[in-house]
Amino acid sequence: MDNNRIWISRSKFAFCSQIGKKHRNLEEEIYRRLSNDKLKLAGKAKYIMEMEKIISRIRTLGIKELMSIEHLEELNGDYINLESILPNGKTGKILDDNKKYLATQVEISGSEKCYGIAADESMIAVYRYGYAGKDSELIAWVRI
Repeated sequence: MDNNRIWISRSKFAFCSQIGKKHRNLEEEIYRRLSNDKLKLAGKAKYIMEMEKIISRIRTLGIKELMSIEHLEELNGDYINLESILPNGKTGKILDDNKKYLATQVEISGSEKCYGIAADESMIAVYRYGYAGKDSELIAWVRI
C-alpha cells in the first residue's frame, strides 16, 4: 500500500509540476502579448500625436487648400520622393527613399495641379505638381 501511495504522490507531483509549468508559460505568453499590445498602443498614440502636430504646423503655412487636411497616411519615401524644382532653381529630390513619411495629396480647386505633403518628425515638404507628379516643384520645406 505504501508503494502505491508513493507512486500516486509522485504522479500527482509530476502532474502538478507539469500544470505549474504550463501555467507559467501561459502567464509569460499573456504578459508578452499585453506588452506587445501596450507597445502598439504607445506607438499608435505617438503616431497620432505626431500627425496632429504636423497637421497643425501645415495649417500655419497660409495655403488655403491645406486647411482642410485632417489625416495623413504613412507612405514609403521611394513612392513619394519626386524629382522637383527646388527653391534655388535646381532640380533634385529631398526625401529619403528608405524612410516612411506621413503624407497626403490635396487637389487645388480650379486647377489640374495638386499639393503633396510629406512630413517626418523634423520637417514638412510641400510640393505642387500636375498629373502623375509631372512638373513638380517644392514650394515649402519647413522644420517642425
